[in-house]
Amino acid sequence: RLVSESEGTKTTIGNSGIPKLEGQIFDLVYYLEYDLKGRLTRKFSAGQGRSWFVYDRYDRQILSQNEAMRGAGKWNFVKFDEFGRQILSGIWNSSQSPSSVQDQLDNQEVENPAGVSTLWETFVGKSTNHLFGYTSFAFPQSDFDVLAVHYFDTYDLDKDGERDFAFSSNASDLDPTHFTTLHSPLFDNLNGLPTISRSVTLDGVSSIEDQTWKTDVVFYNKDLQVIQTRHFE
Repeated sequence: RLVSESEGTKTTIGNSGIPKLEGQIFDLVYYLEYDLKGRLTRKFSAGQGRSWFVYDRYDRQILSQNEAMRGAGKWNFVKFDEFGRQILSGIWNSSQSPSSVQDQLDNQEVENPAGVSTLWETFVGKSTNHLFGYTSFAFPQSDFDVLAVHYFDTYDLDKDGERDFAFSSNASDLDPTHFTTLHSPLFDNLNGLPTISRSVTLDGVSSIEDQTWKTDVVFYNKDLQVIQTRHFE
């Protein structure tokens, strides 16, 4: 699909009406390319360059890349859990081409030899082998840096039976819209609600290990309404 602006029309559409993707065309049009499954695989944005997108066997976009990232051999990636919720995102370090990665994913086995799904990760609790509390069976499995992680259903990340973050009863920390003495915080049976999110922003100088992670914790009442969000660094 080709979308051109008025000035771009003069340059890109000839007598035959067929777009000619040459020269400075990318400064004048938006060009969207889809595969046979109707998935957006390439996008050319006017004045912004090209972007590429790659999908898993469930047709979920798990990789994206712009021209700057392609030149640096990097991809944005996301991972999901068994319920289709985004749990991990960050940078995958690879110079593989979009078509090569897509072919790899299209032919990926849905289970590993141990019978574990390769399409999602499972929360197993933070430990030495599972730093962020999730398995690492889904693509990519190596050469990536996690920049954001999301947790659901629990406040006990290391599964030791204790909540890792405390609810504050200070009035200034509460959302008066949904908090009363009859709506005390709910710590169990959260029905898939997001509870904890951690993220880090790279400064382009220091390594990821030296960055400060920020943590947001959300608490709910029995009606599953947000009554408090706490921020930690």
